[in-house]
Amino acid sequence: MGMNASGSMAMRGNPRAGAAKYAKATGIFQVLALIAVAIDGLFLELGPIKVNSERIVLGPMLVYILFLAMFGGFPQLNTATKAYLCWGGSVVLSTLLSWSPAKHMSGLIVSIVPVFYFLLFSCRSYGPRGMARMIETWLWVVSVGGLIFYAIWLMTGAFNDTFVGDGRLSFLMLEPNIFGAVVAAMMIMHFAYFRPCFQHFLLHGLALLALLLTTSRFPYLAYAICLAYYLMRSGLVRRASVRAAMAGGIISLAVLIGFFFDRLATAYDSYLNRTYSVDSRSLVLSVAWEHVTRHPIIGNGPLDFGLTNFNLLSLLGSTSDRDLWIWQMFVAILHDEGLIGFCFFIVFLVALWSYTQRMIKDGHRHFLAYQASALSLVISSQGTTQHLNATFGVILGLANSPPFAGRTAPLMRAVRRVSGKVAANMPLRAGAVHVGRRIV
Repeated sequence: MGMNASGSMAMRGNPRAGAAKYAKATGIFQVLALIAVAIDGLFLELGPIKVNSERIVLGPMLVYILFLAMFGGFPQLNTATKAYLCWGGSVVLSTLLSWSPAKHMSGLIVSIVPVFYFLLFSCRSYGPRGMARMIETWLWVVSVGGLIFYAIWLMTGAFNDTFVGDGRLSFLMLEPNIFGAVVAAMMIMHFAYFRPCFQHFLLHGLALLALLLTTSRFPYLAYAICLAYYLMRSGLVRRASVRAAMAGGIISLAVLIGFFFDRLATAYDSYLNRTYSVDSRSLVLSVAWEHVTRHPIIGNGPLDFGLTNFNLLSLLGSTSDRDLWIWQMFVAILHDEGLIGFCFFIVFLVALWSYTQRMIKDGHRHFLAYQASALSLVISSQGTTQHLNATFGVILGLANSPPFAGRTAPLMRAVRRVSGKVAANMPLRAGAVHVGRRIV
């Protein structure tokens, strides 16, 4: 009895030991969370209330997170976690001090959902094989599934507004911008485990095609910037084979554009050059800035813009309240939570970047892909409401997770030592270091 009691006390005093004890249970909840975010566009109607998969998983997940907090299952809270929790507190404060706390309650729930997903994925990280399998499975499901339903839509016109909306692929997510942002971020993250084999080239080819079919400009931009960042920072761009592949891709793209310029121009006018979208978002942002000045310190309350601006719908030429969202992350935070919430959120992003930088310098190479993936979501969030989606918490939570057991060689030294058939971006097992052609 005494040993059990002392063991329990030791567990509470050692968060790492607690996290290891509950690792399997945490892994199960993480898998459920990934399934939930992949199908968050499906809603369960409970009378007048519509609940999507993110909220369904949220209930048991909250109970489990409280259990971990009580029994030492969390690692030590770092600066990024504390700042994000403080931002969540600012959401609660802006709700309570808003003109109608009851009407802002649904906005409160939507806003803090990513925080709990962040906490869950900050608890632990799978080993290299487990993480690779988890990300690959997710990408295979959403990419192949999305392409199948897109093909069915092309042939029959079925699934419009369910899997495809106005010719833009969204699969089972809320809308194409969110789907594109998440696919781009997961593709970037998978580069930590990418191997130069047919299976991985096929996976990224299909995922890239699914991304293109969203016709979402910000996810395109995010993927291009973060892929270039990852290649340059990892040192892979120095390899002759990688440079040759990049040059070949650029030349092939230029040739294709030359041959199909007219068709591409027509496609751009039809899908990407959506002037009505630019005009409506510009109008929303201008009105949002006016509202920021009304309550600059504590904000107007979570998702207040959609509650108080129904008169804008006629100006936007719309009847859907989904158009009453502020489609820019930083403006939305300033509007909803004011300067208090904005400052906490900036500290959170800076602290998270600093944490991943430290992990990279310590030799945990997979954190470079996590960092680039998180950056991809932040860029995409300049044109979507991604920061209110659970995947924001999932991916940034992984970037905040503890490193794998053991250490790996510092990033640039490991890349320089790779030779022969050993791929520079092949994942190292925990504690392994490439030395020439050998792994020690």
